[in-house]
Amino acid sequence: MPNPSEMGCCSNIFVDIFMFVKMLILSTKFLLSEAFSSIRPLEDPLKREKEYAVITGGNRGIGWYTVKGLVESGMKVIVGCRDGPSKDLLLKSVEKAGFPTGSVEWINLDVSSMDSVRSFGQAILDKNVPISLLINNAGIMFTPFMLTKDGFESQFAVNYLGHFLLTHLLMPHLLAAGTKDQPARIINLSSTAHAFGWFEINDLQAKSHYNKIGAYSQSKSAQIMFTKILDEQLSSENKPVKVYAVHPGFIRSNLYTQTWYTKFVSLTMGFMFKTEEQGAQRVLYFSLSPQVEDLNGEYFENCEVVKPITLVLDRSSSSSNLQQMGSWRNYFWDICIIIRALIQGYYHLYFEIRSSIRPLEDPVIRKNEYAVITGGNRGIGWATVKILVESGMKVIIGCRDGPSREQLFKSIQEAQLPSGSIEWINLDTSLMDSVRSFAQAILDKDVPISLLINNAGKGSSPYSETADGFESLFAINYLGHFLLTHLLMPRLLAAGKNGQSARIVNVSSKAQTLGWFNINDLQSKSYYNPMQAYSHSKLALIMFTKTLDEFLSRNNKSVKTYAVHPGFIYTSLWDSYWLTHYVYRYTGFLFKTIEEGAQRIVFAALSKQIEDLSGNYFEDSKVVKPAAAACNRNNREMLWQKSCQLLNISNFGGLN
Repeated sequence: MPNPSEMGCCSNIFVDIFMFVKMLILSTKFLLSEAFSSIRPLEDPLKREKEYAVITGGNRGIGWYTVKGLVESGMKVIVGCRDGPSKDLLLKSVEKAGFPTGSVEWINLDVSSMDSVRSFGQAILDKNVPISLLINNAGIMFTPFMLTKDGFESQFAVNYLGHFLLTHLLMPHLLAAGTKDQPARIINLSSTAHAFGWFEINDLQAKSHYNKIGAYSQSKSAQIMFTKILDEQLSSENKPVKVYAVHPGFIRSNLYTQTWYTKFVSLTMGFMFKTEEQGAQRVLYFSLSPQVEDLNGEYFENCEVVKPITLVLDRSSSSSNLQQMGSWRNYFWDICIIIRALIQGYYHLYFEIRSSIRPLEDPVIRKNEYAVITGGNRGIGWATVKILVESGMKVIIGCRDGPSREQLFKSIQEAQLPSGSIEWINLDTSLMDSVRSFAQAILDKDVPISLLINNAGKGSSPYSETADGFESLFAINYLGHFLLTHLLMPRLLAAGKNGQSARIVNVSSKAQTLGWFNINDLQSKSYYNPMQAYSHSKLALIMFTKTLDEFLSRNNKSVKTYAVHPGFIYTSLWDSYWLTHYVYRYTGFLFKTIEEGAQRIVFAALSKQIEDLSGNYFEDSKVVKPAAAACNRNNREMLWQKSCQLLNISNFGGLN
């Protein structure tokens, strides 16, 4: 079963509807064009008597009629299809057609299985005959989500990946057969469905969301991209092999029996379709026509060069660097996220209005113990620092040099806090080297750390990357704190003891309920939305909290960890994005104060009442169930592993 999309099932439904409508509109347009098209005759074909052709899925439909045309031209054809009914159908058709003995040979092939493709390729190589023609024809269309035994999404595997592998395996024999005057040829069967515009380089296996129309479109786009890249490589090395991508047309075939809407289209508009034999004539045209000799690397419809959609033409997308699957989908997701954020935001704000600040009764006594807080120079961070100092703790604050440091020193002077109660160390959580330097400076002090508050954060903002190449919100709000916790763990372990554990407080947000989490695109390379990225980073903090608690508990360590939403608090974060600025402008009078938000963080830091509630997420100082993605243990473990990989951490905090 596919993983549910982390952007929420509601927006998935919208995307599915959009794809369906787009398919109907474009298909109608293409079908009308097909209705008025004719089949281009094959004139003066290449002489390929007794040469070998290989075709996948040649047992029926277009494939079978292509086999017939090739045999009638004098070629010997190796047909790859499954054993059983497919093989029986092929042999029966060969017998009925009365072909010459030895003109058609069957070899078992299941294109969905890469082992089967390798066995098929090896069986052909063992024959030691040059291959003049390879037709990658086998395909499936609009099927429900299913993984092959290799773990690949089935349409992507059958329509593209298996043929990519087969072409690689047979290339030596194609090169051996080709000559300068008469190169060998590769025909990749694509489709006008590629124009539906679905292509997600960061999720080729459709793990985050599966749309059967989109998956088919993606596989056929991939065939065109493959055609273009392969042709460039062959041409640059002057190899005698030509490659073409061909749409055979709207054909009455078994592919249109897969879904109710394809059945409906076939039933109501099938009279405009071409026959399987006519579709095969278009494939044969590119197999044998001398007129297309110099048109290699192109995509064809009705035997004419057609410009495919932009994403296919983008060289970077063909080379596996495509950033987006189409701006239309991004705009659509943006709208879905804004609507969802507004609905959930006002819903949660209603409960925030009715909430009160839970008093901190009988706090843990931590006089003269050390606390570390990131971003403690202003806002909730500074208000938290003040309360901790008033409780008798010594606080190490990490924030940037310059205006941030000056603001901190000014606040300390105005607050008239005891000398030596606060120390500043330079820290920029967006830079992993800065995090390491900050941690090393603390380790060099050789003092136990009783409390770590990962507070620094950045609100929704335009896309930017840090000097390390990480998406900035993910780096500042989550990854930098993940690394800092790892580095300071020895001092936290040294401070913790039975009955009074050291604590880690990760400042998260109610925004995590947007529920967006994509393990395959943590850096938002394929799609970026400011609110989505912020939600993603805050959800990651909760997942980190839960996984870290499991590690600590399993090793019987006296360190507790908590994720806390401080509430709807007006801070500078609300000014970083137009929508959040708008929300505060009209509803900010309902927000809690900075001091009230800080009290919720301090409650998690010092309250005895939550000593046994480690690993949980808190709102209004109460345990709350977070978004579904954070409750999924598999998601949490994958995030942990990925985070360690990104930061080159082999043994987190020495806990493994």
